[in-house]
Amino acid sequence: MKLLNDIQHLTFITTDMDRLIAFYERVFEAKVTVDLDEDGLRHTFIEVGPHTVLHPFQVFGVEPPAPQPMFQRGRLDHFALNAASEEAFYELRRRVVTQGHFILKGA
Repeated sequence: MKLLNDIQHLTFITTDMDRLIAFYERVFEAKVTVDLDEDGLRHTFIEVGPHTVLHPFQVFGVEPPAPQPMFQRGRLDHFALNAASEEAFYELRRRVVTQGHFILKGA
């Protein structure tokens, strides 16, 4: 019996929510479904897939550490999004590279 479908959401900290939202909207055609400011914390729900939501928090005064080697970056080292197809992967890769990022690995 299958008990889970996908990851429902991932929570992490950002220092620039607007920039983060713009990136996911441009590259992944993501949709912001919630954008709240509560108790001095801004947080959003960003739908990146049919079952997957990013839940970043912008916490003022909390800066990310300088670049660190893998597995020394904190509680969430990284996450990967699963492309819907090989064709979709290469389109997403093209978009990420266009944005100046180059971290996607081959399918």
